[in-house]
Amino acid sequence: MDDQLHSELLGLLTDTIEDNEDAPSSDALISAGKEHDDVDSLKQAFPSVDQRAAALAFVIGQADQERYEAALSYMVRVGSLTGKEPVRNFIKALNAQLPEPDFDQPYVDLDGNPVTFVVSFPRSGNTHLIQLLTHSLRAGIATAHFGNRAHFSRKVRTIGYRSPVFVKDHGIRDAYRHNPVIYQHRDGRDSLLSFNDFTAQGTNRSRPEDIPALSDSLGPVIERLKKTNYGTWNENVDAALAHHDKYGNVVISRYDDLTGPNAFASLRDTLAAINIELTEKAYAAASERSQKNATRLRSQNVQWGKAPIYPEGSMMDRWLKIGSGSRWRAVLSAEDKSLLHSIGMTETLMKIGYETNEDWWRA
Repeated sequence: MDDQLHSELLGLLTDTIEDNEDAPSSDALISAGKEHDDVDSLKQAFPSVDQRAAALAFVIGQADQERYEAALSYMVRVGSLTGKEPVRNFIKALNAQLPEPDFDQPYVDLDGNPVTFVVSFPRSGNTHLIQLLTHSLRAGIATAHFGNRAHFSRKVRTIGYRSPVFVKDHGIRDAYRHNPVIYQHRDGRDSLLSFNDFTAQGTNRSRPEDIPALSDSLGPVIERLKKTNYGTWNENVDAALAHHDKYGNVVISRYDDLTGPNAFASLRDTLAAINIELTEKAYAAASERSQKNATRLRSQNVQWGKAPIYPEGSMMDRWLKIGSGSRWRAVLSAEDKSLLHSIGMTETLMKIGYETNEDWWRA
């Protein structure tokens, strides 16, 4: 491990505990971090230390023991750790220490059965699908976190669940070729508007001055998506279709079908394709719990809350006021439709059945 980065992280750790007279030294915390299995047990052992200090000590301790996956998975999971440059550099250093992933074997759960990856472009109903799977099948759920070395979180790499297990991701990966994949899609024009709102709701907390730019154009969010590992909507969908053409292991799920009158039959058939049985009774109970969880999530999480943050009459203000359903026809400007066509969305929309008119963007 890089000595300079280690020293910088040690300095950050020292800064977080120096004001507390009862707190242990940084060395004592790091030593304990080497021995504990998780940061929660470390925090219980040192109740006078705040969560950030415990997390830093755990990460340094785990890395000192060359348990890089444990250290990295925690740093990725706790976003508050990644705000300083030394920490971001440390994440890169940890990534470099991870072994190359073995793409020649399926990822399996405790019963030895392949896990199922649930993949979608953001804001395409992935969370709703995961909720249904969780509550109807008592399924184990994890999230895939990747870095430079295609890193799975420890929770995914050593799945601690009995079957069935589902792992959520927002991009298709070559590593999934030996496992079943459910790919969930939604009309990209609606996904992008929802993703723009999700982005803006988060941005409003730290940079409210950026909200006007996000209120009347999809341009800024398209540029942001180009820099992500899941790409724009059409790139995401096209990658999933190409993966299926190459490996034949992708089952397609359509968001509209999961929210329509035939939702049970749609999910039942999707799961049957990967040899999982779903009963109507289990689905009904899961659907009720999913709706309650969605209500709770919207009330507790800013980015899910749909707060009225936009200028009156702007595109996103009108989008919010419509309430639900497919809203792109009512709010997208001619400029935005032309933009979406220019990045290649028309071909993909037609390919998967959301559009039949190749000139839709001119209307």
